[in-house]
Amino acid sequence: MPSGTRQTSENDSWQSNPRWLFHSCPSASNSSHEPYWPGALFRAQLKPGLEAIGIRGDVGWHTLRHTFGTLMKANGEDIKTIQELLRHANYRVTADVYTQAMTPAKRQAQTKVVRLILPRKAAQKVG
Repeated sequence: MPSGTRQTSENDSWQSNPRWLFHSCPSASNSSHEPYWPGALFRAQLKPGLEAIGIRGDVGWHTLRHTFGTLMKANGEDIKTIQELLRHANYRVTADVYTQAMTPAKRQAQTKVVRLILPRKAAQKVG
């Protein structure tokens, strides 16, 4: 089970605040079990990870969700599986909003545009 999630029982001594199913893990600076706040979790965990791999700029939860959906589709997963993983109510949201077609022809067209805009050295890394 992921860190910060647990099945609760009446005899759990760690459970200082039973209101939160998804609680923060106690640390040296915070000894309580507060709820996870998506913005704080993003700033503390995801943003530093994205920056460490060279992804900077305005990236948020939905950017990552769209990327996940598109990559799943590009890897050949069926739309129903992607819908369920993204927890959408129906497959049309997943198909119309969260996935993009990734074909070799689209990739080739994008590479041509990148080569027009970027210096030769940077464009070689892309294509």
